[in-house]
Amino acid sequence: MWMARYDRLLTSYTKSITGLEHAICTYCGNIEEILHALRDCPILMRLWLHIVSMQLRDKFFHGGLL
Repeated sequence: MWMARYDRLLTSYTKSITGLEHAICTYCGNIEEILHALRDCPILMRLWLHIVSMQLRDKFFHGGLL
């Protein structure tokens, strides 16, 4: 979580800045930034839908990283 908080998580987008990789998520085809890698990718979203209660989903899925 520290790495995500301080933008140190090595995502495809981060690698693309240095020319190591393309910025696209290999699972869904969207740009893989931190929130995508942790929450917004459709594969992970299915997991979060089972974990996050109905009352908190709107805040969880529409909130920022902090």
